[in-house]
Amino acid sequence: MNKKNLLAVIISASLLSGCGDDVKVTGNETGNLEQYLTDLSSRKTSIDFTLLGSNAWVPPPSALLMDTEDGTLKLPTSGNNALSNPLAAMNTADGWSLSMPIALRFKGDGFSAGTSITSGITILKLSGKLTDSTPPTVTGAVSSFVATTTSDSIVITFTQPLDPSSDYIFALTDGILDKNGNPIGTSQSYAGLKTSNTTYTEGSLASAQKVVKGVEQYMAGASIDTKTIIYSSWFSTQSLGSSLFATKSGYGSAIGQNNDLTKVWKGNAIESGVDSTNPFVLTFGTSVDFDEALIADTNFTKYAGTSSAQTSVAGLYSGSNNNTVNVTKGTVKLPHFLSKGTDWNTAPFEAAAPSLAKLINALSSSADAKAISASLVSAGVDPSPLSTLATATSAEQFAFMQSLVGVNITLADGSRLDTERVPTRFTPFAKIRSMETVNFLLFTPTTIPANMPIVIYQHGITSAKENAYYFADKLARGGIGVIAIDLPLHGERSLDAARSANASALAYINLSNIPVARDNLQQSTFDLLGLRASISLAYSARSNSFTGTPLAGAANPLVATSAPRVYGHSLGGIVGSSTAAYSNHQTGDTATDTALNSLFAITSSAIANSGGQIGNLLMGSASFGPLIKHNLGLNSNDDYKAYVASQCSLTSTSTSKEQGACYTQMANDDTYNTLETELKASFSQFTYAVQTVIDGIDPINMTDLIDDKPFYLSQVEGDLTVPNTVATAPLAGTKPIADQMSINPVNSSNTTPSDNTKVYVQFSSADHSTAIFPQDQAFADQNHHNEMIRQVIDFLSDNKLDTVSNSPAVLK
Repeated sequence: MNKKNLLAVIISASLLSGCGDDVKVTGNETGNLEQYLTDLSSRKTSIDFTLLGSNAWVPPPSALLMDTEDGTLKLPTSGNNALSNPLAAMNTADGWSLSMPIALRFKGDGFSAGTSITSGITILKLSGKLTDSTPPTVTGAVSSFVATTTSDSIVITFTQPLDPSSDYIFALTDGILDKNGNPIGTSQSYAGLKTSNTTYTEGSLASAQKVVKGVEQYMAGASIDTKTIIYSSWFSTQSLGSSLFATKSGYGSAIGQNNDLTKVWKGNAIESGVDSTNPFVLTFGTSVDFDEALIADTNFTKYAGTSSAQTSVAGLYSGSNNNTVNVTKGTVKLPHFLSKGTDWNTAPFEAAAPSLAKLINALSSSADAKAISASLVSAGVDPSPLSTLATATSAEQFAFMQSLVGVNITLADGSRLDTERVPTRFTPFAKIRSMETVNFLLFTPTTIPANMPIVIYQHGITSAKENAYYFADKLARGGIGVIAIDLPLHGERSLDAARSANASALAYINLSNIPVARDNLQQSTFDLLGLRASISLAYSARSNSFTGTPLAGAANPLVATSAPRVYGHSLGGIVGSSTAAYSNHQTGDTATDTALNSLFAITSSAIANSGGQIGNLLMGSASFGPLIKHNLGLNSNDDYKAYVASQCSLTSTSTSKEQGACYTQMANDDTYNTLETELKASFSQFTYAVQTVIDGIDPINMTDLIDDKPFYLSQVEGDLTVPNTVATAPLAGTKPIADQMSINPVNSSNTTPSDNTKVYVQFSSADHSTAIFPQDQAFADQNHHNEMIRQVIDFLSDNKLDTVSNSPAVLK
């Protein structure tokens, strides 16, 4: 954690919060404006910005919509603080989205929809917050965006994600014209803050005026005439992967202390009664030949395919391939941070420690400071760092946050500090709710070659680890070992038949409670990090050898150059990307990084049919988009609910496909154009909320971290599940991942990668899951599958793609 972030929270609490809404002013209390402001606020089209009253509206993103006590968003929820309310869900984020557009609403005449705006918008990045004791500097101008109009809004869409845990300011000028060719204007509220005739000295208006004056001062330094500015704002972006990094570090610390989780997750940081002993230990069953294992595995027909598919796959293996591949079942015990009770889909992670931001704010009271110190001493935590914590290094701050895990702090009035326990960058460790014995499948060559690579495979949504049977024998015969586990709520990890992503994708993609959906993704990544560490433990526990296990002879996982790889498909690619990013994330401390790398380092990652900016990806998916839109409409729009009741004949047993078809039917009927327009507007708002909540773990924002190691990415043209691109969202889909990493595509026009350690392959029309097994009943995509698997084996064998074949034609 960057120390300026923590310091800014303390200062912001005093400078932005003000002293309530009691307004005090100096200067002209009648509110008369300068003539230029009178002109700006009298335009036919003006920004919608009102601070006070029943029509109050502050356009997001804005520092005025931040909670200065704990550093999270603070959007008005009208009293509905249930996390099923998207606004309340957004308030769990520790900053604004890194990738979503800025949409600014206007009143009056408006715009001609679809007009491009090429000037009049300035976005600057600052070195810190406007409220820092030392004024920040401008570190650069942001140019990676496009701006267009709707009938009543200007939408600024980023073509490159913003930096995490960073501060930005932006301004619009009256050089922008409305649909009648007239310059746009400001609102009375903004003019009242901008004026030099009135200065607010206390209250919420004083806080807002500080922001406006501060931003416009920087814009003046950037040669923007402040008299032309009709709106400006300052906002802070959210952190990236703070819980992923903390959990990885916690796992590493616990493993380094006799593999004892209670050394890190102390006291009530582990649910009472949970046996946390012996985590990250692989246990191996008896190895059997591939076809024998497949035919005997009832989970295959339960989760991964039909009995005829089972017979077909076994038949392809038998004959000359007999006794060339072993399958071993086993288990690994992993920490589980999600609830498995009746609140399984409503309870997000619970922070395992009080918020450091709230703690430091509380120190401003001498009585609370004494009580905090006493609580720390009682818990065995040294309170001496409190006096210098705000100016400490990021490493020192992180160490103190880790020392708070499992600690309850009591304030002077007897109340507990931070009863909400929302995980943020200021309290990134989550409470362990249970320990889960997770089953795995391991595929290895019967005769293991020296230094055999180990690949961790993660399957896609609604599937299970057993879908590895479709292709893992090919990797094993290519000299690669494959280990696979189920995603949470999938396969054997389903809570029951109904509480399972195999029954409905929405069990995992939990859009009725977005923080839980985010934490399903985080738990999935924690699991792969834990599985990765368990491979190193299995090696080091046997005197740096896999002797006596089915992995005997495999590569040394303790060394970065021979460490395991990751192969992820679809949702597994999203999780695999996050795992690769944070497996290799460095702290900057040599000793710490050496220890963590020996447990977590990933040599390379291969990702098939996956993508980023998950919110827009899902809405743009031909497979999942209609289902999601149907469910959103059903729960939020009475007219759509009536349509479903009268037109769709759905029942409680209707499939996801049938539910999605209902929405598609409505959208294709011109009779319901008005309803569709209403729904689209609500979908846009909902997607903004979804992406804001999950942006901190989205692969589109992690490409800089992923780019540190060899990376292979593939897509099929026209993928109906994970779109290649989304027309309305330039950062959503598969291709934007490659674009952010500046990887030139491999296709029929270019069959040679410019860098064979960074590869993006565009296959021609096939199926979303062709990479796993041919999907066409007549095996029309067999050639595609063969080349896909061949490339994966080629890449994962030595972390580079040596050859590409387009014979027969399989590339775009």
